[in-house]
Amino acid sequence: MLAGALADSEDAPCKDAKQTLMRHGRDVVRECIEAAEPTRLRGCIACSNFADRTISLYRDGRAAVIQPAGPHRRADDDSPGEMSVVTGIPNSGKSEFADAVTVNLAHQYGWRFAVCSFENPPAEHIAKLAEKHLGLPFWDGPRSE
Repeated sequence: MLAGALADSEDAPCKDAKQTLMRHGRDVVRECIEAAEPTRLRGCIACSNFADRTISLYRDGRAAVIQPAGPHRRADDDSPGEMSVVTGIPNSGKSEFADAVTVNLAHQYGWRFAVCSFENPPAEHIAKLAEKHLGLPFWDGPRSE
């Protein structure tokens, strides 16, 4: 049997309730509705999972928001994490900016970060982070007290 002939057949699956009603009538639509079963969608979270947070929001108001010139996160946010992408023209200071934000948030709020740098070997990147953390140059040069 040809595919086109199958699509025109009365036995072909219907795409929606209207088509089922037109082909098979009201009783078949009713049977379909009565036989329907709930389907759990992957990745969906029930509203009840947020009941405590919602009640706390009502009672205590919004939590303070940290704005490190990038993605906004609450200080009490216990989500698994986020990824930030900083873009710009070459040599415009993107990596220095991202490192400074990272170190400042770690100092201020105790946040922890995973860092992936394709432009610096790990030891050099750690040296740059140490400079920002300590407020001192890693290499020879003037030292601030």
